[in-house]
This record gives sequence, structure tokens and C-alpha cells, in this order.
Amino acid sequence: MRTTLPELAARIAHLYAAHRVVDEPAVLDFDVRLDPPRPWRRAIAAQVAPWIDGRRRFAPFPRAQALPMLEWVLNWCVFSRPHQYLILHSAVLERRGLAVVLSGHPGAGKSTLCAALALRGFRLFSDEVALIRPDSLDIVPVPRPVSLKEESIGVVRRFDPGADVAHDCDDTRKGTVAYLAPPADSVRRGDQTARPGLLIFPHWSAGAALDLRPVPKAMALLRTARQSFNYSVLGETGFETLAEFVERSSCLDLLYGDLHDAVPAIAAAVEAHAP
Repeated sequence: MRTTLPELAARIAHLYAAHRVVDEPAVLDFDVRLDPPRPWRRAIAAQVAPWIDGRRRFAPFPRAQALPMLEWVLNWCVFSRPHQYLILHSAVLERRGLAVVLSGHPGAGKSTLCAALALRGFRLFSDEVALIRPDSLDIVPVPRPVSLKEESIGVVRRFDPGADVAHDCDDTRKGTVAYLAPPADSVRRGDQTARPGLLIFPHWSAGAALDLRPVPKAMALLRTARQSFNYSVLGETGFETLAEFVERSSCLDLLYGDLHDAVPAIAAAVEAHAP
């Protein structure tokens, strides 16, 4: 990640403080740069443009939204390129060596629940993506800041007043967004994979009583396939990987209205699944 914007550099330094700073490696997975566009565009408005591997991929956007745009550009890189993995649009955490994969449509409460679990001792892998190795079914960590939107920002701050939720940005395409810095231990252990454990389909509803129940494996397979970025790209390998991943997981529907109920219920489900 590179930028000439001092305010963005300061926010990166805060949210990625636990990550190591290294000399430029011989091989880069992604080279992402956010800078002001050409001088004649700067006269129109305070804008920033993203470059990926030296090419500008997206149109300029307001400079005030530089941090959300950086995170979305990083997501685009991870969602669209590493096809050595089966890629699922899911939040992932780890406990007792088991992956807890939260899968569902936008607005289901994945990131809110992911943040709460990370704040209660679950190891954060990602609030956005599950990377599954087809040969072993190991899930690979990508510990980065957790993106919180609209009401979920206040929900997480009330759940844990000491949580490092910062850098609120208004009027983005997703409304107001803020970020929870990844726990230092999750970053430090970023090379430690997890094996399949729980596959949870969360749904948040205000005031709802907790309801955690099994999902048939066939239904879980269909739901999860819809959340994959490259299931069809991988063809037979994608199907076999996803089918085996679902088979090895405890598949559960979760309806919740209070994080204080959902977090211990998931912890208990991990204990029940653990050998």
C-alpha cells in the first residue's frame, strides 16, 4: 500500500499498527497506490484515484473517502485474483484450531458478529473473505480491519466501549463506515491456518430471541456456493472443495438480536464440535 496523502497514511499507520513493516519483497501479490489524479482533475474537486499494479482500475472518488476506498480496493484484489483458493464472501474467525465461517447476504450482521467475536477472544481471519485450500481444506488468515456500517458501528461500541473502532466516514456508497483495528495477536498469528469447524448463516433482527439450529448439508452447500467469488472458475475442483468443506463443518442457522447472547452460543457450538 502506498499513498502521498498524509491523512490516509496516518489512518493506515493506526489500523495496521500490528502488521510488520518490511523491505519491498522481490515478488508482490498486489501493488496498491492511492494518490490525487492528474492536475486538471484536482481543480474540479478534492479527489483521489486508485492504481493497482501500476494501472488505474477505478474512477476518482472524493478524497474524504480515501480510507474506505483503499479497503474496497484491497478487497477487490483478494476477491478477484488468488484462484489457488476457493474464495467465499464470508467472515472467518478461529477458536481451538477450528474455523468459524459466517456466511450470508449483505446486511445479515456478519461483520457486526465478527467484530464481537474478535473482541471476545476469537482469532480474526477476515470480516470479508474465506480462502480455502482445495488440497487440505485449510482456511488461510487475511487479518485486516473489520468494516462496520451504519447501525453496526454503535452496536459494537456499546458491546465493548473499549473497542478500537475509529475513522468514521460519512456519505460513502455504503453509508457511514468505521473500522475496528485487528487484534495484534490475530495479526501475529497470520500464518496459522484453521480447519473446517462451524459454518454459520447469521441473521440479525432487532429484539429477536436467540435461535441456533442445524441446517441440512445440501441447503448449506447451495447457500455457500452463492457466496463464492470463483466457484465456477475452479469448476470441478470448486465443487469438490466446497462439498467437502460443508461436509466437515457443523452447519447452523443463527437468528440473534443481542451480541451478548450470540457470542457465548457460538463459543458453546465450537466446544460441541471440537474433538
